[in-house]
Amino acid sequence: MRFRILTDKEITEDRFREFVELDHTTWPEGDPAYLSTEYLQSLYPDRFEGLFLAVDPDTDRVAGYFNTVFTDEEHFRKYMNGSFTDLVPVGRTKGQPMILYLYAANLYPQYRGTSCMKELGAVFAAWLDELEENGYCFDDVWCETVSRDGARTASKGFGMKPVDTDENGFGHWYNGDALRAYRRNMRELAL
Repeated sequence: MRFRILTDKEITEDRFREFVELDHTTWPEGDPAYLSTEYLQSLYPDRFEGLFLAVDPDTDRVAGYFNTVFTDEEHFRKYMNGSFTDLVPVGRTKGQPMILYLYAANLYPQYRGTSCMKELGAVFAAWLDELEENGYCFDDVWCETVSRDGARTASKGFGMKPVDTDENGFGHWYNGDALRAYRRNMRELAL
């Protein structure tokens, strides 16, 4: 099965609601990792840049997603001293260093073990390549993991290093090379 990957302007409000539905299925209200609909909307105030949705061609429904935001040093410090809902996206400016925050990668259970996450990753990697080619600077890449799968993805998938993780790998992870090794691996997989 090949998934249709939607990005940025291809994402409609209906597709965004499907993204929120999947997020709330995985982390329902009351879960420590729950993000309100309003907060998720605040991450993408003008457009859905940094949001990647995989659509199952058979059902025409969102099967999974990967979402990211760009922020700056000031907002990132507030987040590190507060909680993940303190993260505020900032607009991109060419030549200005930004911090890329990898928010979440998530699939409905029936799509685990398929090519869905690799297909999302390939589009994400190509997007990062294009941003870099167009003069955007984002050497610092961070994420916070709240599950063993997330810790494994941060370490093995993205080549990130733990910063302040617990014995399960839950906590913050860092990559200081703009995910260049990850992008190179994704290009090789696409060949």
